[in-house]
Amino acid sequence: GGNHSQARVQVVEPTGEAQELTLSAGGVDLVAEVRDQPPFKLDQEVGLEIMVSKVHLFDARSGTRIA
Repeated sequence: GGNHSQARVQVVEPTGEAQELTLSAGGVDLVAEVRDQPPFKLDQEVGLEIMVSKVHLFDARSGTRIA
């Protein structure tokens, strides 16, 4: 299952097969890799479903994966 929320697109980085999005949701910045979707636009509001089983967490200072 997932958790639903709204987010605003802050950065769009096309990476070939995917888009890497930096999103702002509730004062928290998130990075999402999105595939098989039309291009996103800066400042676009999007629906967000977080698939907990696919979440990766990183230390903000070192970039080390922590979960």
